[in-house]
This record gives sequence, structure tokens and C-alpha cells, in this order.
Amino acid sequence: MTKVRSVTAPMKFYVAKGIFKDLPEYTETLGEKPYIIADPFIYERATDELGSAYEQSEIVEFGGENAPSEIEKHAEKVKEVETDYVIGIGGGKTMDNAKAVANEAGQSVVVVPTLAASDAPATSLSVQYTEEGEMDKYLFFPYNPDIVIADLEILAQAPAESFSAGMADAISTWIEGRKSFQTDGENLTGNTASYTGYQIAKSTYETIRKYGVQALNAVENDQATAAVSNVVEANIWMSAVGAEAVGITAAHAIHNGLTQHTSIEGQHGEIVAFSLIATLLLESAPDEEVYDLANFLKEIKLPLTLEDLGVDEWNEEEMMKVAEAATADDETATNMTQQLTPEDVYTAIQQADNIMQQVKDGYEYKF
Repeated sequence: MTKVRSVTAPMKFYVAKGIFKDLPEYTETLGEKPYIIADPFIYERATDELGSAYEQSEIVEFGGENAPSEIEKHAEKVKEVETDYVIGIGGGKTMDNAKAVANEAGQSVVVVPTLAASDAPATSLSVQYTEEGEMDKYLFFPYNPDIVIADLEILAQAPAESFSAGMADAISTWIEGRKSFQTDGENLTGNTASYTGYQIAKSTYETIRKYGVQALNAVENDQATAAVSNVVEANIWMSAVGAEAVGITAAHAIHNGLTQHTSIEGQHGEIVAFSLIATLLLESAPDEEVYDLANFLKEIKLPLTLEDLGVDEWNEEEMMKVAEAATADDETATNMTQQLTPEDVYTAIQQADNIMQQVKDGYEYKF
């Protein structure tokens, strides 16, 4: 069977300070009347600035969960008021909702993230939740968002811990992607990992390592610097395009397993950060790489240990369930070089926790 290597990406990506108020200028090719779904915290601003900027628009407040009822409610409203396209402004669930609504209504979608916490703004999928807020399933769409617009002033004023979480998620694009490429693994569109994806994933990692520390310092001081711009591009666009084109492996599988642990807390990227160390151990990465990454994760102020993520006590039975979930047949750990067993992952998680505790306590590997 022919291997089809693929690359998918948003049609347009814009990043600048103060671009929020100029949205009509960048979306005019899609039509005159957008249906705007805004997070509650930015709804008033969206109404004030965009309500006057667009000659006509429908601006509504996001209900809080990207559940089937929320998707259907907005999709019906889009058709009822006859808007031309959908805009989602806010965090991950709001962006996911806008993508799902646009797909349901058969319209284009514009995504305006208010956090640089993941690559969700630029991907061609959404996470659907139950009405109670539990993760239900992934929704896969035929296209990425038409336009992604990143306002650096908004993103630099977001919580710094979310910015750090986004950097960890972006780093995983390379740590996982290089192995997926090596194994001719399946990428996120169901095709084979591509060389373009490999190179973008590598550049994502290099950008985070070059500018991550100073960018975080700037965000902690609400400053939209050039370093912040570079990292925003890596967190949002490069990570999304790289991951979709090259695929993921064990880190996201371990993340998915850990989220089933009853005590786990933390943002997506924070849990991925811990899972990256476990992944390197599963790959038999050398001490230099393991400790270098662990110390960088400490430097950008991410939670390090399982205790930092809410797991106060090691429970063998519960952690084995995590490992079993991470190695399920439908998980992305199948893109690894070797066939992983639950015992492999269990041991890697335990050892990763030991190493992260060591680094947290001040140990620095002598390269």
C-alpha cells in the first residue's frame, strides 16, 4: 500500500500587537457578517470593539462546555441568523466549539486564542465533552481553521502558567514527532509522518529552547516582546502544523492515561511535560538529554513531579491502570519503535517521578 505523507495547516495565520480590533480587515474575504462565540471574560470587549468594527455581526457568549447541545445550539443559530462564517474567541473549549459549530453549519471558521497554552487554535480537530464536562471524544474535521489571529497584547496578559504549559505541549511536537517519523508512524490526519512535519517539529523545539525563558519573563510582566511573538508562533502554529504532519507517540498517550487518575490536576501541557520525561526514558535517551529537558522544564516553572500534579501518594493499582490506558491499541504509543507494555510505562512513570524530584531538589547533571 502506498504511503501517503501529508501536511495540513490553516490557510492564514496572523500575529501582531493590537490586531484584535482590526479583525474585520483580516476576515473580509470570508464575508460581511460573522457569528462570534466569545468566552465570558472577553465577551464585553468583543461586543464593544467588534460590534462596532463589523457593520453587522452576531455576538454570543460561550456556554462553558463544548458539549453536543452547545454545538447544536450555536449551529442552529448560525443558520437562523444567516451569518457568513464563525469566529471563536477565547480558550481551548471556546475555540473547539467554534470549529465544531462551523463544521456543523458548513461554514468557514476564524480562531482568536486568548491563551497560548496549546496548539488547539490551528488544528483540524476538537475535543467534545459530555454535558457534565467529562472528555467524550475527538471530533475530526476535513479542514484546519481558515484564519488564526494571535493578538500578542492579549496573549502576553494571560496567566504565565498557561504560557509555560503551551511551551511544554510545543516541545512534545519534536520529542514525539521525531520518533513517529523514524517509524513511519501515522500522523494526526491518518496519513504517514512527513519530512515537512519533521522539520517544523524540530524548529518548534529549537524556538522554544532559544526564546522560552525570556518570553516567560516578559509574560510574567505583561510585556509583548519579540521573544513572546516567537514563542506564540511556536506554541500555536508551528506545533499544530508539525504535530498534524508528523504525528505523536508516547507522551500524549501517557498524558491521556494520567488524566484518568483520580487525583491528577493540571493543564494539558503541564501533564504532557511530565510525560515527556517518561517518554525519553522509554526511548533509552541518554542522561544528558533527560536531565537537560528536565532542568529546562524547571526553568520555565512547570510542575515537575506527580505530587506537583496532585498525586500525593503512589498507588500501584491505580498507576497500572494509567499505564494500561496509555498502551491501549488505539493509543498513539503504537508509533514508538518498540511495542510498549503496561509494565514498561509503569516503570517509566515511576522513574520519571524520581528524576523530576531529584531536579526539583536542585540536582543539575554535569554535562
